[in-house]
Amino acid sequence: EATGDAADTLGDRPAKLLRLQGRDGPGYWITFHNFYVITRYNHSALYAMAVYQLGRAIRTARGRGGE
Repeated sequence: EATGDAADTLGDRPAKLLRLQGRDGPGYWITFHNFYVITRYNHSALYAMAVYQLGRAIRTARGRGGE
């Protein structure tokens, strides 16, 4: 069972644990439906993670006024 911040994030939404191998070892991510929607175009979890991380970087840059 999830506890702490993870439990607050999950709520009643279905989620999956994703393990991706990184340069410094494995990384674990809690993923929701929207993550898997990305894989309809390209079935690679690595592709979906790249899209997610790019989106986060764009959101961060926009928040700093970097449009």
